[in-house]
Amino acid sequence: MKAVLPWRAPNLIGGTGGSGTRVFARIAQALGMFIGSDLNGASDALAFRPFLYRWINEYLRYTRAWDAADLNLSDMQKEFDQTLHVHCASLTDPNSPWGWKQPRNLYVLPFLHCRLPRMRLLHVVRDGRDMAYSSNQKHLANHGAALLTEHELQMPEPVQSITLWSRINCMAATFGQSVLGDRYLVVRFEDLCEDPVAVIDRVARYFRISAIESEISRIAEREVICPASIGRWQSMSLVPGSALVKAGLPGLTRFGYV
Repeated sequence: MKAVLPWRAPNLIGGTGGSGTRVFARIAQALGMFIGSDLNGASDALAFRPFLYRWINEYLRYTRAWDAADLNLSDMQKEFDQTLHVHCASLTDPNSPWGWKQPRNLYVLPFLHCRLPRMRLLHVVRDGRDMAYSSNQKHLANHGAALLTEHELQMPEPVQSITLWSRINCMAATFGQSVLGDRYLVVRFEDLCEDPVAVIDRVARYFRISAIESEISRIAEREVICPASIGRWQSMSLVPGSALVKAGLPGLTRFGYV
């Protein structure tokens, strides 16, 4: 049984931690999308946080990395539906665009689709070589054991990080392209920094939100700041750049970084 809501299909934002989902959430909110009334500083919808922390690793192990043919996780489904209604409690306009931002949406994407079959996903990616040196390694700490092999878990942290980055982002992209189709959009953080107006316009159209050019320009000017950390991997020496490329090659190739 699917989760039943009286509103239009939700727009979800996901990515690995530190990839830039925060700015996309702020952009969506500025465009008029409801992303929740209980948010943290990163614009994460806090209602979903306990649910995701409790279920991600069990779900990944249960489904053996997304073999979603048999989802009999009734307790998980019940908790998600309850969480969803808490998140939507202050959403009163049935015609307004809505959704939420939680980077960890990617880890349970097939489950979310099973519960919300008309959902749309904005998948944010950032160069995995930069992500390998991010101070935000919470996904690796919390979910590395569920996605990495014992051998991979013995590698230096930047190699572990880019391996996880490549694996989960490729899994999400494969599912999005094969199952969600035109309800899936992947956007690179670097492209937002290079041409914010064009990317924000693309996101607005994808989320089916009407926005005039002057409004998009104001949002771009206010929300998009290109961080100095772009390309930081080139000045790091903990592991050779070639080792990062080798470990993250599937994702780096797929998303056009090499």
